[in-house]
Amino acid sequence: MFCDGRSVADHQRVWARHQSLHNPDHVAAARALRTARMGVLRPVREPEVELRCLADYDTALGIDTEGVDRAEGGVAL
Repeated sequence: MFCDGRSVADHQRVWARHQSLHNPDHVAAARALRTARMGVLRPVREPEVELRCLADYDTALGIDTEGVDRAEGGVAL
């Protein structure tokens, strides 16, 4: 294969199906990069989430909760 008159690829074409052909040097380099990267990764931390009283949402949505007993799971009195 040529680009601007220069050879950029020179190998036999493989027409076999269901095969992956890899250059062993590229595989070794990728393995080394993955191994080096493992030491850089940080552990996943749970995000901090604000906890709000559910009544705040009722108020924000204009829901009338007058006469509702919250201790009984929101059952109207």
